[in-house]
Amino acid sequence: MISTDVITANSSSAITGSSDASGELGRQDFLTMLIAQLENQDPLNPQEGTEFTAQLAQFSSLEQLLGMRESIDALAAVQSQAQTLGAAGLIGKKVLVRGNEFEIDANAAELPKLSFELSEPAQIQSIELIGENGATAAMISDVGLKPSGITEIDWNEFDVTPGPGLYRLRLNQLTDDVAPQALVESRVTGTAIQDGILYLGRAQANLADVREVRE
Repeated sequence: MISTDVITANSSSAITGSSDASGELGRQDFLTMLIAQLENQDPLNPQEGTEFTAQLAQFSSLEQLLGMRESIDALAAVQSQAQTLGAAGLIGKKVLVRGNEFEIDANAAELPKLSFELSEPAQIQSIELIGENGATAAMISDVGLKPSGITEIDWNEFDVTPGPGLYRLRLNQLTDDVAPQALVESRVTGTAIQDGILYLGRAQANLADVREVRE
């Protein structure tokens, strides 16, 4: 998202059009001083034309800076509205997100779909499901060499089926050359729009981590 803090602190008061407690001059202050300078100049020693031109150039730059700030603020507002509508529209849909947190809901009709992505083939030693107490609740041992791309994890390969609760998916690899990216498909149950957070039951994901909307 484009930041609205692009303008530096020293110039922010100049954009608002008024001076602040720090003594920074705004647009109206600059114009008032310029007019006063012209009205009170020494008739025997009038202001140089080049000096006046330079002051007008400074005023023009200030006007351009003001226009830039207004455009950035408008763009940020549009993006914020788009994010708000996008997040609210995902409630009730299944999404594939980058992340390792998921919930097993006793009332859900199906388990969340778990997978991982590799940028190139790699040896995966084991896959663990870590419960809320930090202990391993289920495991797939000796996973072996997996190809690049997305590999879906088969729930039937776990040594036990964990009960309802909040879990983390942990992928243990034999080398650190390639880092697998955990992926979870789950249904969106709510959103904290202002913070860009999606709720997948008790689990959470960032809106920016959504890879696909699947349903």
